[in-house]
Amino acid sequence: MDETSGSTRPQGRTTPAPLSSPISRRVFLAGAAATALTRPMFSLPLSDLLAPAFLHLATRSSQTSCVHTYAITADQCELVGSTTVDSFAAFAEHPVLPIIYVARDCSHWQHLPRGVVDTYAVERSNRPLHLLAQTPMALSATGPRSLAVSPCGRYLLASASTGRAWNAFILQSDGTPESVAISRKETGVLLSSGSASSTTPHAVVFSPRESYAVGADPGSECLTLLQPSQERIAVLSRCHTPTGFALSSPVWTADGKYLIAANARTPSLSIYTVRMALNSETG
Repeated sequence: MDETSGSTRPQGRTTPAPLSSPISRRVFLAGAAATALTRPMFSLPLSDLLAPAFLHLATRSSQTSCVHTYAITADQCELVGSTTVDSFAAFAEHPVLPIIYVARDCSHWQHLPRGVVDTYAVERSNRPLHLLAQTPMALSATGPRSLAVSPCGRYLLASASTGRAWNAFILQSDGTPESVAISRKETGVLLSSGSASSTTPHAVVFSPRESYAVGADPGSECLTLLQPSQERIAVLSRCHTPTGFALSSPVWTADGKYLIAANARTPSLSIYTVRMALNSETG
């Protein structure tokens, strides 16, 4: 176990595919709809409810990459426009503001080995993404693969796969990141053979209810609970997964109690329970 803070621990079990949980189609769809809801719709004023929501999809090729912006209303989904992005790696949306973050795997930024995060404002126009800022990742944080924004909109987390690190950015009130990234370098875990595993931080996903995120590392075959703060990225817990990870992002359930990840070596899913243990002191 690495540095710990608190007592949040993921505990896993594997469910062979196809899933055989005794739930009805209606219950499943209701849960999926709740997971897809990204803002508290019923707490918004009527004018905001009638305004279009934005959906972003990315396409990549060897020559170019594009982020496509769609406006969604009650009765239609309309393509607003597409934005070309060099060295596209991943994107994430702000939970409240019309802001999107794009990580670029440029290998070098301003002559230093690191990736960069572009911040865009989203507008309903022929050019829907307006560049606000370009924020470099920490030194040697190369190979970004995933971005995630905390539900409170205060922190942005990024994985640096080839740089073997996690990066965190503090987000300002307008959604732009502060200029200096907080970095946490991964060194691998000790295997039963006595050798150390190689680390490749890949996917990072925030809990929908809490200020911590799960980071998936296919190299060390570990799930790590990460909690960013003003000063550092703390590790709350680690969980080794003997079945490995497929190169896809884990998914939280809407209540934040469970995490579902695809396994690499078997056609199956693993379901992890995240439990908050209470510390008691006597005397």
